[in-house]
Amino acid sequence: MISIYTYSDPVVYQIDHSQNSPGITGPVRWNGDLKVFEVNTGKDHWGAAHWKEIPNKVELRNSKEIDLVIEYVRNKMKEEEKLEKLAEKYPAVKNAKERLDLLVSLLDESNSN
Repeated sequence: MISIYTYSDPVVYQIDHSQNSPGITGPVRWNGDLKVFEVNTGKDHWGAAHWKEIPNKVELRNSKEIDLVIEYVRNKMKEEEKLEKLAEKYPAVKNAKERLDLLVSLLDESNSN
């Protein structure tokens, strides 16, 4: 079984489920032409690098932190959509939102100086 892990976000790992390949340790690359992962098995008798295709299944998963950020953004978008609908329906909400936006803008400008 070949496992490749990255420790960045999103977390990416690849596992060879075929169990047909012998254990090979070496650099791994993505072959964009063939759309496959390959492992370097050393050099052939001419001295050129020899790359062996890894039968693979790639899974991309988000970290827990990214899932929390995505959930937060979705909730924030729902809140903003709800506020926009209320502002369209009720002029007082629209007026209050405009005043709040102006106040926040003025405070941001005064804090940056």
